[in-house]
Amino acid sequence: MAKTPKPPTPVDPTTVIQAQQQANQINRVTPFGSQMYSKGPDGSTTFTTDLSPAMKGLVDKATNVAGTDLKPLSHPQGFDDLQSAMLAKVQGGQPQFHMPAKPTQMQLPGPQGPGLIPGGPRGPQ
Repeated sequence: MAKTPKPPTPVDPTTVIQAQQQANQINRVTPFGSQMYSKGPDGSTTFTTDLSPAMKGLVDKATNVAGTDLKPLSHPQGFDDLQSAMLAKVQGGQPQFHMPAKPTQMQLPGPQGPGLIPGGPRGPQ
């Protein structure tokens, strides 16, 4: 009878992980900046990203815009009255809605004819 061969010695997973990490630590230099790996005196690895001057300028502009107060948004005429009316309706009160018409707009006539609401389901009574 022939002898069966012994299985290979298993590889330590830590060794494989360390080899993969070292293989993936590739320094990169692009027009946008660079990414570099370096080893410290204690053997720890440091990954440093440095932006190009053009990219630093863009980041500075974005940061400055984010830190400044923007102009408050304006809203159309009558919006405050509409908002108050809607809030009163939700809270169960009677709305005080007085939205002035623009000079170029005409007021719509109120409900007319049978089946329209002011007096109920059948209209004014």
